[in-house]
Amino acid sequence: MLENITLFLSLDNGASWENISELENEYITGVIQDSIDDNKLYAIARSAIYQSSDSGNDWTSTKYNFTITKNSLKFNLENQKTLVIGKECNFTCTDNLYISNNKELNFTKALSNVHKCVFFNYPNKNTIFCIQRNLNGNTLLRSIDDFGTFDKVFLSGNPTDIIVDEFKLIIPTVGETRNDLWISTDGNIFTKTAYSVTEENNINQV
Repeated sequence: MLENITLFLSLDNGASWENISELENEYITGVIQDSIDDNKLYAIARSAIYQSSDSGNDWTSTKYNFTITKNSLKFNLENQKTLVIGKECNFTCTDNLYISNNKELNFTKALSNVHKCVFFNYPNKNTIFCIQRNLNGNTLLRSIDDFGTFDKVFLSGNPTDIIVDEFKLIIPTVGETRNDLWISTDGNIFTKTAYSVTEENNINQV
């Protein structure tokens, strides 16, 4: 059974600390500060997200029927949309993508069996990339229509991760004889940079 991991609040630069009563019975896995409003905080629990609009003095919560994957809560700064990955268990357990159209965090399931999902503002502001797990390996999927449909991005090898910054996507893939890095700056065209990795060495290839 997991022990509680709660939050404490300091208003004097760490000289003293007080317990946050609303969160004292929760297992908190992360805290995010809003990128626009510095006073707004999000505390992620196992199956709930707590929000504070006054720098942590008061908190409200939204609870979910799934377990939130650590570090999966992402905000799209362009349009206020939010995504999170959560594990839902019925007869079997699946990791699913959930989307909210705003920061109220009322999530709707959008895609099942995902490993990682990110926002990327190319080719448009509603673009999202996901790695979906399948019986034969992973598939890189992209949605550009407000998450209505997802199309497959064809890359050689098995995609294992999505690394994103403001200007580019990096997708590592693992193949039978070689590994590759795929880089895209527009969400459409991916350029392959090859590298070889073994247990004995790491050889960069031109």
